[in-house]
Amino acid sequence: MSDINNTTPISIEQPTAMPTAMPTAMPTAMPKPITSIDQINKIIRRKDIAYASHYAIPSLKKEIPFNEINTSQQKRLVKSVLDSPVYNTEFIYTFREILKENCQDDTVNIDDLTIVDKLVLALGLRMKSIGDKIDVEIQTKDGKTVSIGLEASKILQMALTTINDIPSKIFEDKYYQIECSVPTIGIEYGLERELRNKLANIEIEDIEELRQTVGDAFIGEIVKYVNKVSIKEQDDNKLTLIEWQQFKFADRIKVIETFKTGLLKDILDYINVIRKEIDKIELINFEFGGEKYERRLTIDGNFFTIS
Repeated sequence: MSDINNTTPISIEQPTAMPTAMPTAMPTAMPKPITSIDQINKIIRRKDIAYASHYAIPSLKKEIPFNEINTSQQKRLVKSVLDSPVYNTEFIYTFREILKENCQDDTVNIDDLTIVDKLVLALGLRMKSIGDKIDVEIQTKDGKTVSIGLEASKILQMALTTINDIPSKIFEDKYYQIECSVPTIGIEYGLERELRNKLANIEIEDIEELRQTVGDAFIGEIVKYVNKVSIKEQDDNKLTLIEWQQFKFADRIKVIETFKTGLLKDILDYINVIRKEIDKIELINFEFGGEKYERRLTIDGNFFTIS
């Protein structure tokens, strides 16, 4: 019989594991080179939506996304500086178009925004696109001319916290009942397009021509603020509405020229109320060297140049 205690152990050889095959890396497809400006513009437009900044709009009481001003737009703004000494037509045209191009909210009609909104946007876009520092020159008490930098961000913040909403207002006399309101960008543009379009090169050669030009500018400024007009017929209690929006600006001016002095004064007083709100944006008070100074920002094409 076999002795199981002396049984020689049997060695069982384990099968050799097969090496695991590494996955073959797929070659990364290289993007096709860009061959046209249209392709670049499509990429920029997509990124514009993602990188738009939000700007407060006083009349809407909310923030709206706008893109920064690009180099091409800045070039157009600088070109708009070559304008008449009385009107600011080219800047009005150019800045309106840039706002339309850069607004990223399709529900907003730029032409419905007010001229106060426009100035707030100009300050905000200038800060984001060009830089926060605005250089101004002052004459010190000892007669030196000094250039100092003001912070656009602080000016904007101060304006937004102090600007008041200005409602429309009705005035009347024995002849008319009118409604005045803050002009919109669309009204401002329409006036310039109709009345200034053919006056690209204004050359004032004598004092009478200067008086006429300034007078035209004055009455043109007034017509922007009048948005409704009714005339009183024989019975003073009966008002007949004038289809004011159907009138050309030249005809609106002819109507306003029939206003009596009292009604005109009411309009000017209303304009002055709006001017005080605009001053909160444009009129800057600051200190330098222990002295107080006041400067008005000129918001035109030059405002968007890199200092």
